[in-house]
Amino acid sequence: MKYAQEAILRERLAVAAVNLVGAYYKLGDYESAREIYRQIPDFVSSYPAEDALRVHLVDVAVTLIAIYGVFGEREKARETHDQLAALATCHPTEPKLRKSLAKASVNFCAYGREMGPEIYAQLAALAVAHPTEPVLLELLDQAAENLRRSTTA
Repeated sequence: MKYAQEAILRERLAVAAVNLVGAYYKLGDYESAREIYRQIPDFVSSYPAEDALRVHLVDVAVTLIAIYGVFGEREKARETHDQLAALATCHPTEPKLRKSLAKASVNFCAYGREMGPEIYAQLAALAVAHPTEPVLLELLDQAAENLRRSTTA
């Protein structure tokens, strides 16, 4: 991916990457979705001051976690989830990253007994650590419901 020289163009490239991953997912072309995701971290790390690029990176990661879940690739989903968690930890002033991490965790809890309880515990700790972000509590409730459904099915 050749990097644009203007911030607005870089952000548009990131938005396009998010859209492409979603489109490839819908078309069933999961390898192309993964290839785009593999390029994004380098792109984002080249511009550390541009918060919007990080947000788009996590949007792609959330979609990719869903793709991995559909195909039972739990380890790849977990690896991507851990990357999201690390990014959110490195940027504690960016609540959008925590919200995206929480969304990914909700999806992850649908995987059931395998990794769901551990991810749920991490999400619970995140919600407690950020009590001024009610969306995290809402997503924690959704994660609990997904975990309940997946372990009783």
